[in-house]
Amino acid sequence: MKLHKAVILFHDPIDAANKVNSIWEDVQGWWMESKRQEARLKFMKTFGWADSHWQERWSGACKVLAR
Repeated sequence: MKLHKAVILFHDPIDAANKVNSIWEDVQGWWMESKRQEARLKFMKTFGWADSHWQERWSGACKVLAR
């Protein structure tokens, strides 16, 4: 999964804590690296549906599923 490869997603809380400690001085720089942003944007495009027409999209999806 791209989030795991981009070191955004962790399956072990100790690994996550160690990463937070290692980037503490420059979280913004770490977050803005292109591989992380590409993984984040791909995830959001697939699962996020974060746009100004979200209600219409969700309503349409629910209507399709209810058929």
